[in-house]
Amino acid sequence: PNNSIGAAELASGALPPRVIWIPCPALLPLEAADVIPPLTKDAGTNIDQLLCTFDADADEGRPGNFLANGRMESGSTVTFTVLWYSLAATTGDAVWNIRHNSGTAADIDPDVALTTLTATDTTAGTAGQVSQTVITETLTNLAWVSGDLVYFTLHRDANNAADTLVGDALVVGVNIS
Repeated sequence: PNNSIGAAELASGALPPRVIWIPCPALLPLEAADVIPPLTKDAGTNIDQLLCTFDADADEGRPGNFLANGRMESGSTVTFTVLWYSLAATTGDAVWNIRHNSGTAADIDPDVALTTLTATDTTAGTAGQVSQTVITETLTNLAWVSGDLVYFTLHRDANNAADTLVGDALVVGVNIS
């Protein structure tokens, strides 16, 4: 049995959300404007991490893709969570974009205009502490259907007036549920 499913969910027949975890280094080093956040090793005392370093001054992005889940239900929502931190800054906000296509079925070109979802989040307050920026959107607005190939990019909108984080933002990864 799956212990993460509650008794009420089992009784109702509801399925738990599908979760897709994509470590930032697994996102592709491609970007339409060729402005790509480099990989950085953060050597800790107990754990070394390989992260993407999003610049404070230039907009940078990394793309990824996945197949939309067969369990998608009409009227549901999709939540993107960006896990990131700063090595130095203890104050300031980072502006994150998830840019996505509307999903493409077989025999359809996925290279279409992207829709941008945006969230602004304040750094955790202590250098090295992980922040979790959440962006939620309805499945209807995303326009994905089961079996679609979804392309997306993760961007830091560094030149946005609301992005006040001084220094780089190091991204651990993106969670999609």
